[in-house]
Amino acid sequence: MFRVLAQVGFEPPAFDLIDQAPLAERIFLEQPLPLAFAFVVLGLLLAAWYLRRAEPKRALFGLIPIGLGVALFLIGHFVTTDRQRVADTTRDLISAIASPDPGVLRQALSDGAEIRAHTMRWRKEDLIELVRRAETADGAYDIPPRFTVESYRIRQVRAALDSPTIARTQVNVTATANGRPQATWWELDFDRTPDGWKVRTVTLKWLAGLGNIGAGPGR
Repeated sequence: MFRVLAQVGFEPPAFDLIDQAPLAERIFLEQPLPLAFAFVVLGLLLAAWYLRRAEPKRALFGLIPIGLGVALFLIGHFVTTDRQRVADTTRDLISAIASPDPGVLRQALSDGAEIRAHTMRWRKEDLIELVRRAETADGAYDIPPRFTVESYRIRQVRAALDSPTIARTQVNVTATANGRPQATWWELDFDRTPDGWKVRTVTLKWLAGLGNIGAGPGR
């Protein structure tokens, strides 16, 4: 995809992408449903095979993979990793801006949080007020030029724990505003607080058409 962007004059992302979570963590904690489903299907097939051979006692062996599948599902359902928490907060934050919801922003952003989008900067309260006005205007933002997010898609979220109290996410979002689709990459910095993970900064890293975004003034 990045080669195609380069051919049509778009600068591909040049910043370092966060590594994906370890494979075991993704399989057993973050995305356990495929493996859990496979174990359950294996158990049912094993039980059915022994029953067709008229061996009902051996059919009970099918309960072993079925039990493993159920256990995996329960672990994935009830255990939430810190990576998942910051990734979920990232998705909630994007959603709260695309479909204006100032309450979510107030909950997700830390005191003194800053949002950096190229040459524009907003503090927490400034962004909340901007989103509040959009909420009362049927989703229309009054940033020149006035726009409304008609649809959006979170294509990818990457998360990393830099220390027990610091985390980062990178999110690739494609949004359509005023009939024009726009692809972006954002990076969010998190701090662990007594109230959970809070977003300290949100930074625009890449914008289709402009390419990689520098720090800009004020950073």
